[in-house]
Amino acid sequence: MKLYYPAIFLKEGDGRYSVSFPDVPEAITCGYDFENAVEMAKECLELCIKGRMEDNEEIPRAHFENIDIKETVVKIELNLTGLDYNKKE
Repeated sequence: MKLYYPAIFLKEGDGRYSVSFPDVPEAITCGYDFENAVEMAKECLELCIKGRMEDNEEIPRAHFENIDIKETVVKIELNLTGLDYNKKE
């Protein structure tokens, strides 16, 4: 299963990047440069989604429309192939 989520990258005054995911509010990370921030974002998103799966919580739908910000937005791919997700109803 592949999932895609928009990630918001905000360049800080010291050159680092803060990253957040509008659809996964607990997924917040940073990186010392843009490339590192992208890698950290992938890892953070994966941990948060896997945590939700382990806790049988809802996996949020990604919303790419109506993102009205001036920061950089990147689509992050999460490959969860082979993981079993059975949300309890």
